[in-house]
Amino acid sequence: MGESRRRFVEYSEAILHALETGVMEYDGDLYKQPRCEIRPEPYASVRGRTFASAVSPESMDIMARLGVGLMVIAQKPWPTVQADLDTYRARYNELRGEEPPKPLINVYVGVGETEAEATEMRERYLQNYALSTVEHYEFDNVGFEKIEGYEYYGNLARNIEKHGVDGFARFLADLQVWGTPDQVAEKLMSYVDRIDAGGIAIVPSYGGMSTEVANKNFDLIAEHVVPALKAKDVGGDLGIQYGVNTAAAV
Repeated sequence: MGESRRRFVEYSEAILHALETGVMEYDGDLYKQPRCEIRPEPYASVRGRTFASAVSPESMDIMARLGVGLMVIAQKPWPTVQADLDTYRARYNELRGEEPPKPLINVYVGVGETEAEATEMRERYLQNYALSTVEHYEFDNVGFEKIEGYEYYGNLARNIEKHGVDGFARFLADLQVWGTPDQVAEKLMSYVDRIDAGGIAIVPSYGGMSTEVANKNFDLIAEHVVPALKAKDVGGDLGIQYGVNTAAAV
């Protein structure tokens, strides 16, 4: 684990170079790859269309150096996200002399036909999702603070230790989006405007949903939320700037 951040950088450099050139070749401290042509060969550049999640400030600096866009996972207060993005954008511009791709938002969404159904999405399924992240990623493991590259998560674990796992689960659940179709569409678009995002990745099934509940949530999102998002012009799609008369779908 102490090598994970350095390995991520070396692997990412190798893969990004291969996708641009058609040749996988790398001689790093931790990753060695003899020259090998990849097939099928790349038919277009992925620059400006490559995204990765970054939570800690150190990871955001890595993404700027790699030249990839940010996928913002809803797990920090939005004012903090805005400040992080400002730092990332400035660093990206400093290193590469251009603006980075607009970020993507990754968010768990629960839609109910009534206020009561929407509340259940938050109280039951979104909180279950939040608790599952603590278990899966060991967010409450204070031992992370002693491992290189995991210092941020060590601080997070200390915070959970102070406020309790249930408190953290409520905090994380409240960063997601739930409500009636109109409420969800409005909230999602407010997030897009807030961080000048270029797209949204919606997760419709989580937290132990039955197939019936997940399918209904998916259908409500597809029928009522997605059309509202598609009607919003964000000025580009996955880093590609369109002409002034072309509407870009979120």
